[in-house]
Amino acid sequence: MQILRELAGYSYGKADIVRRAMSKKKLDVMQRERENFINGCRENDIELSTAEAIFDQITDFAKYAFNKSHAACYALVAYQTAYLKTYYPAEFMAALMTSVLDQSNKIARYTAECKRLGLRLGPPNINASMKGFTANGRVINYGLLGIKNVGSEFIDEVVKERENGDFTDLSDFCMRMQDGHFNRRAVESLVRCGAMDCFDANRRQMLQALPALISNLEMYRQNTKYGQVGFFELSAGESNTFDFEMPNVSEFPKAELLKMEKEMTGLYLSGHPMDKYSDICRKLGFSNTIDLLDSSEEEMSGYKDKDRVKLCAIITHITLKQTRSNNATMAFVTVEDLYGSIEIVVFPKVLQTYGDLIYEGGVISVDGTLSLEEEKDAKILADRIGKPPTENDVVVSTAANSHSKKKKVTGLFLRFNSKNDENISKAQMICSIFDGSTPLYYYYIDSGKYEKQPREQYVSVNDTQIKELKRILGDENVVYIS
Repeated sequence: MQILRELAGYSYGKADIVRRAMSKKKLDVMQRERENFINGCRENDIELSTAEAIFDQITDFAKYAFNKSHAACYALVAYQTAYLKTYYPAEFMAALMTSVLDQSNKIARYTAECKRLGLRLGPPNINASMKGFTANGRVINYGLLGIKNVGSEFIDEVVKERENGDFTDLSDFCMRMQDGHFNRRAVESLVRCGAMDCFDANRRQMLQALPALISNLEMYRQNTKYGQVGFFELSAGESNTFDFEMPNVSEFPKAELLKMEKEMTGLYLSGHPMDKYSDICRKLGFSNTIDLLDSSEEEMSGYKDKDRVKLCAIITHITLKQTRSNNATMAFVTVEDLYGSIEIVVFPKVLQTYGDLIYEGGVISVDGTLSLEEEKDAKILADRIGKPPTENDVVVSTAANSHSKKKKVTGLFLRFNSKNDENISKAQMICSIFDGSTPLYYYYIDSGKYEKQPREQYVSVNDTQIKELKRILGDENVVYIS
């Protein structure tokens, strides 16, 4: 970038375009920039031959820009991380997830990797969790710093207070933490995400009790401060606490609990709305978000721009916009599966057809085209939106595939005018050179019948053979079905 700026007068922005073209090995962009570079050098009184030589070196450098020392560093880091992941998988994954605490999409990807490794991501626990993710055997405890509204200083105070013993219930926690950075929003967030499920109360009870509990605590603290303590609180053996009775209410529905966890941490911790669809989608060959998102970053990905894909996911956010051309409504829908989230672009006609299926919290299946743009996350351009698949769809698909396999005939098919066609002997001679396991069929135009040749005449199909047969018989008379 400095060469481009110093010699050819490039701006930082324009120089960065060339840098990105080099990193992505986009030779067409580099070729277009050649003239701009030479013209810029000319304005700075640099000879044409010198400018061309310098840009040739830049182009060559772009083909493979890593030097040996750089490659050695990458190799060492790869070795170290592979070693740690192999022998200390829980500790390695905990450290990895701590490094991306504020990126829920990456946390979701790493959680899926934990599952593959036989590790379990445990929900946050006020008596066990630390700031970041921590390993506990085959379980990784969720980091408290990843919870919304819970600050770093407050977590430090919680961890320090735990040295005096675990918190026993909500009132004990509030009583012991009421000074310092204690605040109601932080406690509510801890309850909502499940960090206080270790207490003998459900989340609805604790959330309903919290306002009165904090109010009573404030009164208790004021009375204690000014010496207005009741007679019985001064009795021998009494601790400096007070009893608080929880309201007698049932727990929230499971869906509501998952929603609260998602709002507080960006993840579903005690389950996932897509769990029941996981096996079905796998059997039906649905894509998942982690592979689709990785395809925008990895050149060797199994997905390319404009590939046809299908995805099953839950809708987490919807944005409606008016198109500029005809003032029609289109939608940008964020969906999530077990591995992360991706945006679905729903154009007006598709939205008009399937709009009744698009609402927050709804599970949908999407058929569409994958859109990959440089420096942007992958998107799906929806063509069709439907309800989530069921086990019946798996049964139907399996039956269809089985039927398709039974119907499909493989082999090399050669067409002749009749059994007396003079080209038969020529074709037999070529086929006899390449004996193998592929069935050989003759089709006779005059009778309209196929004739399967004996097993000893089976062939091994290759390009040279096909090319020679087509030269003799004509392209339309040679067909290979694998």
